Amino acid sequence: MSRIPQTIKRRTLEAMMDWAASANHSRLIRSVDRLKQRYPDLPPRFLAEKLLKRRAFVNGLVGAAAGIGGWFTMPLTLPADYIASLRLQATMAYTIAYLYGYTADQTDLKTDLYMILAGDKASAWLRQAGISATKALTLQAAAVIWRVLGDRIIQRLGERAVASLARGVPVAGAPFGFAADWLAARAVGRRAIRYYENKIIEEA
Repeated sequence: MSRIPQTIKRRTLEAMMDWAASANHSRLIRSVDRLKQRYPDLPPRFLAEKLLKRRAFVNGLVGAAAGIGGWFTMPLTLPADYIASLRLQATMAYTIAYLYGYTADQTDLKTDLYMILAGDKASAWLRQAGISATKALTLQAAAVIWRVLGDRIIQRLGERAVASLARGVPVAGAPFGFAADWLAARAVGRRAIRYYENKIIEEA
């Protein structure tokens, strides 16, 4: 993976992010409406936590399936696992955005996703690069954010690939796959909750 030029890695990541962003948003909004109707008196954080538990479990099942074949199937299952996990985590982040009242009309969901996937140090990395993630972003400014944070996300994927070596034993690799993907989705969901809660505070 390290031999692939960084520009190609960035373009591949952005294509994956665009694909992840192509989720059926109207369906996500309907699921949020149903959740709010079921628990009308509960705050967004409680609803987001409930959603997080469900999505993290599903993501864990994806990881378990990827680990069943071990070394024999890993060249196929590992990339498929990354792609499926990204889609699941993206839809989870978008659903959490809707829970907090943010739609595509009020925020740049793709840039938000980069910020969330890059981790809690995303804002610090942007400041080091002389970039300010403002409320109203131009396409040019957003593209710079995608590039800077994309490099960090690519680095995370490389670290995850090394950690995935534990899935090498057929069948026995399934629990490792479940745990890895469950933890990853859980971390992304919690970062999404913090991100949108802080966004509300900043805009107040």
